[in-house]
Amino acid sequence: MSFGLVVTGFGDNLGDDIQSYAASRHLPRVDALIIRERISEAKVPSGTRAIMSGWFMHNTRYWPPHKDILPLYLSFHARPHRTRKFMEGLCDKVLGLGSVIGCVDASFKKHYDSNGPIGCRDEATARAFRSIGVDSFFSGCLTLTLPTRGLPRSDTVVFVDPFGPFPHNAFNPMLWFSLPRELRRTSERVTHLSVGRNIDKRLARVESTLGIYEQAGLVITSRLHVALPCIALKTPFIFISNDHRSYRLEGYEKLIQPVSIQRFMESARRGRSGLLPLVSHVEEGFVSKLQDDLRMRCLRFVGVS
Repeated sequence: MSFGLVVTGFGDNLGDDIQSYAASRHLPRVDALIIRERISEAKVPSGTRAIMSGWFMHNTRYWPPHKDILPLYLSFHARPHRTRKFMEGLCDKVLGLGSVIGCVDASFKKHYDSNGPIGCRDEATARAFRSIGVDSFFSGCLTLTLPTRGLPRSDTVVFVDPFGPFPHNAFNPMLWFSLPRELRRTSERVTHLSVGRNIDKRLARVESTLGIYEQAGLVITSRLHVALPCIALKTPFIFISNDHRSYRLEGYEKLIQPVSIQRFMESARRGRSGLLPLVSHVEEGFVSKLQDDLRMRCLRFVGVS
């Protein structure tokens, strides 16, 4: 039996690698790396098992996965439908990205029906699948199953790309220097941007970054794949919302309570004490249920009863 790990070929967002790392921990071994952006051209032994977790995908000309891949659709996320009137020329004719409505397309229904049900990272993706008649469910994200390493907890506040929504302004100097000087001076800054193309180095960076999150006293971020690992690592966090991407949070209401940038800035001016009411309340029972189901499905998939 062969096992493949789906990874991105871009390396511009550590969140993608954190999701791949989480998937790798549910495989007995990794026999092959499967590049997400060329997944229909993957050269792997027939029947290679791979977990389809994470975000799919820029280029649907390379979708669905190659016939030699046996997929487990779990923690799967796809972008919401785009309006063909405005996007067809840009996505298809100019950028060559194929279908403007992405991977959730009736043209792929036969593939999904053969490999379902589809475990979705968020309710929005599950709803999109149901709209084309594909059996789907909210699974949560595999990053919720990341293990702790027993690292000592500090009182350090860690800012991780707090002022999104877009990469080019994930660090906003004007907002940063509006924070109290003492808070800036005693905190640490981390970014998920520009991680490079070498997958071994990227996965090593995942481990070191997760260590930072596990030891932090508080993490402040606008990135979903900082917040979800923090839940797994039992690290308090504040999630600053990006309203235009709120669909990614559907299903996580019991785990993440987003705050606006305006509310965060107003509270931060009072120092650390002002931030405490903004920390997300995590329902541990709900987390445990998701974790148990994710682990069980992965064990069954890799042939461990």
